[in-house]
Amino acid sequence: MHKTGIIVCLLLMSLAAIAWHVPFASASVSLKSTLSTGYYRDAEQDSHVPAYLYWNFNHVAKNGIETFLNVGLNNAVMEDLWRIYVYEAMLSFPIWQGFEDAPYRTSRLQVGRQLFYEGFELSLLDGLQLPFYWSQTGGMTLAAGSANSVYVSEPNWESQVYGGTVHENFAGALWKAGYFFNYRENQDSRNLVEASVLKIWNQFFLHPMVFLRGQMNLPSLSLYQSMAEIQLVPLEDVTVNVSAEGNLPNQLLPENQEFIYRMFATSRQNTYRLSTAWAPGRSFHTEASLRYILFDSQKGDENANHYDLSIDTIVSDLNLGGQVGHIRSYGGEVSYGGVKILKSLSHKTKLRLEGSMAWVDKINQIQGWAYHGRSGMDFRLASRFILSALAEVERNHLFDMDARAILYVSHFYF
Repeated sequence: MHKTGIIVCLLLMSLAAIAWHVPFASASVSLKSTLSTGYYRDAEQDSHVPAYLYWNFNHVAKNGIETFLNVGLNNAVMEDLWRIYVYEAMLSFPIWQGFEDAPYRTSRLQVGRQLFYEGFELSLLDGLQLPFYWSQTGGMTLAAGSANSVYVSEPNWESQVYGGTVHENFAGALWKAGYFFNYRENQDSRNLVEASVLKIWNQFFLHPMVFLRGQMNLPSLSLYQSMAEIQLVPLEDVTVNVSAEGNLPNQLLPENQEFIYRMFATSRQNTYRLSTAWAPGRSFHTEASLRYILFDSQKGDENANHYDLSIDTIVSDLNLGGQVGHIRSYGGEVSYGGVKILKSLSHKTKLRLEGSMAWVDKINQIQGWAYHGRSGMDFRLASRFILSALAEVERNHLFDMDARAILYVSHFYF
């Protein structure tokens, strides 16, 4: 481990002892397990029976120490190999209970595998995080550890992250700034400095909201990544969002764990988005969005766009939804549309019906229509036990007709 990391880790771990002196009322346990399985055929017409088990466990002791465990087990049918995926395995030690009018702002020390989201990067962190709040609006978060993806089941230290952020409400706006040192094995290290501001003017016409965020990699003073968003409310039930964003692949993860964008792009991706939503009541919601994306590839300048329109409504005991859209990107074009229906037959059973179709035109000469249909039932066998049985049919360039069976079993305990 990098020497800086050892020092930071020791400092954060020393704070855990404070947690044992924070009084809490009682202990609680929550548990959720989900099993899904089914049957399908692949492109070579071979049959498969995949199985997926997800287990979520949360325990709060009387002294306030929390245990979080979120794991998955499946037989990874494409690899014909059983694997365990650890999404979260963490202990949380309380340091300060929070404030009377903001009880959720609890200062604590988090140790283990956990979600890390600061600035523009999102990953799993095997290490420590310390959120500490000194007021209802101000606080800081310190972090130290190794950034990984869910596909890494054992901790490794190829990409290490150390640093923190500070936030405070000042002059009617929420300000945030931070620094993270990213050490990557056999590569150049990064000194990532970031800042953001969020401001809402509810007293003005259109109730404008502005959010700005930027990141630099020192010693360069140019923007490494950036984002600007404006939200307007022209009517009580209508919102309009406009945003521009410049992103690079996840800069914290080792290169072999970055997403597919790295395979095609040689520059940062610039995304421009316009969306509007209308929600006149709880029973109706519609949204239209447009995204335009620019980036460079080995072939030259590239661009992509995505148009989408969705509608969801509730009529009596029917939940109805529909969606249409078009995507054009590096890999080709897709025009799609679909509908879904959810109907309550009783307080213990629900009926599901879904259907969609798409026209596909890809750069590898694959062209044609694709169809998909799904129907099934949800059964609440007990207050904390749910079973869903579904059947799917599909037609595309690989199958004249393919049928699948799916079974979901979920159990809750609170």
